[in-house]
Amino acid sequence: MGQRTRPRYGHLLATAALGLGLLNAQPTRAEDLVEVYQMALQQAPQLRIAEAAARAAEAGRREARAELLPSLDLNAGYSSDSATVLNAPATSPYNSSVGTTTEYPSTSYGLTLSQPLYNGQASSAYRAARLTGRQQQKLYSATRQNLMLQVARDYFAVLAAQQALELSAAERAALGQQLREIRERQRVGLATLTEVHETQARHDLAVADALQAELELDRQRELLAELIG
Repeated sequence: MGQRTRPRYGHLLATAALGLGLLNAQPTRAEDLVEVYQMALQQAPQLRIAEAAARAAEAGRREARAELLPSLDLNAGYSSDSATVLNAPATSPYNSSVGTTTEYPSTSYGLTLSQPLYNGQASSAYRAARLTGRQQQKLYSATRQNLMLQVARDYFAVLAAQQALELSAAERAALGQQLREIRERQRVGLATLTEVHETQARHDLAVADALQAELELDRQRELLAELIG
């Protein structure tokens, strides 16, 4: 009886077909990848944390910088004085205003511009805040880039698993047809029992590979589903 091994050309064909499939990906797949990435952006908790930290650091930098900028103060004031004519000589022009009160309002405005020549504490605080802002922004960018790579990796892993399943299913179907034909030939004496057993072994391997490919596709889909929520 021959050795129950499957020819290696099946794996070579699968690898070649997968490479061509990824190189010749249709635009719809690219659009699907962008859509998946947008979904991941909305769901990734680590990205949300990094984004919030970057925004908080930027707000702290602006607040620290404000301590080094000139300050402009605007002041406004209002006052009012009153005078009452108690008495006046008969010949005085104020004689007719005796007993009346007159208001004398006044308004004042002030504008002050000040700029400290040196503020060591504020300068140190600003440098620290600026450094923190840069670090948080780099962390956010790195987190977003890692998410992009992870989405692309998982997305193409699903495509690869799907193509591997299709190839395995096609090979299983082809060996199934071959097994039926060689059994018929063996029945009429045109093939040996050894040939039937060898074909049966290759078919059994193809069935196992197809099952494994299906499980791998389910696993890759679950990973992608966890990533995009």
